[in-house]
Amino acid sequence: MLSTILNIGSTPTTTETDKQKHQFMIFMGIIMSGGGLVWGGLSAYFGYHIESLIPFAYTLITPVNFYFFAKIKNFRVASFIQVFISLALPFFFQWGLGGFINSGAVMLWAVLAVIGSLAFYNTKSSRIWIVTFILFTVISYIIDGDLKNFENKIPNNISTMFFTLNISVVISAVYFLVIYFINIRDEANSLLLEQREEIVTQSEILEKRNLDITDSINYAKKIQDSILPTKEELNKTIPNSFVFYKPKDIVSGDFYWLKENKSKTKFFFSVADCTGHGVPGAFMSILSSSFFERAVKSSEFETPDKALGYVRFKIIEALHQNDNSQKDGLDAGIFCYDRKSLQISFSSSFIPMYIVRNNEKPLKNILGEIIEPKESVNSKYLYTIKGSNQPVSYYYGNEKDFKLNIIQLEPEDEIYMTSDGFVDMFGGTDGDTKYTPKRFRKLLLSLSDSPSVEKQKIFENEYKKWIGNNIQIDDICVFGMKI
Repeated sequence: MLSTILNIGSTPTTTETDKQKHQFMIFMGIIMSGGGLVWGGLSAYFGYHIESLIPFAYTLITPVNFYFFAKIKNFRVASFIQVFISLALPFFFQWGLGGFINSGAVMLWAVLAVIGSLAFYNTKSSRIWIVTFILFTVISYIIDGDLKNFENKIPNNISTMFFTLNISVVISAVYFLVIYFINIRDEANSLLLEQREEIVTQSEILEKRNLDITDSINYAKKIQDSILPTKEELNKTIPNSFVFYKPKDIVSGDFYWLKENKSKTKFFFSVADCTGHGVPGAFMSILSSSFFERAVKSSEFETPDKALGYVRFKIIEALHQNDNSQKDGLDAGIFCYDRKSLQISFSSSFIPMYIVRNNEKPLKNILGEIIEPKESVNSKYLYTIKGSNQPVSYYYGNEKDFKLNIIQLEPEDEIYMTSDGFVDMFGGTDGDTKYTPKRFRKLLLSLSDSPSVEKQKIFENEYKKWIGNNIQIDDICVFGMKI
């Protein structure tokens, strides 16, 4: 039954701290109500009937307050009422009995209210109650001389009994309240210790799991690295070239792919950006790379547009894509370069190809049509060759053949492709500005005279300079070569 009473006003969602506050208020109310019954009975027994109404009033108000607290569960109101009557009524009772001596210092009971305020409120909010206690004490001191002339002066033996009773009961009450506080503290410390041990245990488990996951991802990186052209292979097939490759995480959704024909007269190269990054993107990159390999092995798909179409077909088939499924896939730019004719065939899904020419000779496609430059600086011209605006994945039944661009190149021309990771990175002076394709094109024009090895370092330095302390938000893959 005591447990039920102490849990008045608490609900299943009540925090443990709030439950302790509720219990302390009820515990204090029970102690002081018991004192109220004793004091009311003694006062009535010795003929102080009107004065006895004050402690009886406390004993009556307390259960009524608890009743409404159980109904409306407003602890702020209930605790205010309980602290107020616990602080004020002992002083009123003392004044009614004729002052400090006559009442046996019954005001000492108000100390419990001050202790209670510390339990219910924070230190700042409880100050008002200690100030109120001091104020009542000062008032008692001022009017105590007048109260000593109280016509119903209580006999010394009775006032002494009252004083003894007050001192012993209040000290006992304070003792039990302190014990209660200590028990709460010990329980809290014990719970905290258990939680700390549990946190340490869970931390060790998570650390081991993270280590296992990291080891798995690192192994996945080895698998992904195996599908990328090696530095030696890249330098041998495309001597004057570079790749700036920077995954956001350990593994990447971006990848680059290289394939040379048996006669060494042509080679395919692709920069691809798969859906997502990290582990999901890495899975897509491995899958997509294998489809590129299959595409160029067949004479049926020997042009970039056909190869890209084949990769799209295989992704839709492998991932069972339709109107109601996920649309994971990739954006990619792929070209085939013919060393004999210096022609480059290019197709893409969203990823453009940039050509930088260091002279005024017009850039033409295979039909002899002149392609207008996008930008120029000091007789250096930059051309943007766009592909198709459709993904290499299911496109709600609107899939079309990828556009094929065949362009006649000249010696010293430069070719560049990039995923969107570089142009979309945030940084700059304010740390919140995108790099943008426009800045990227200006960078290409500025480094056209640099050796390929230096170009990679320039991209690395530009990346560090722009991103600063920002976090990289996407994988980055930039490719460049010189004819």
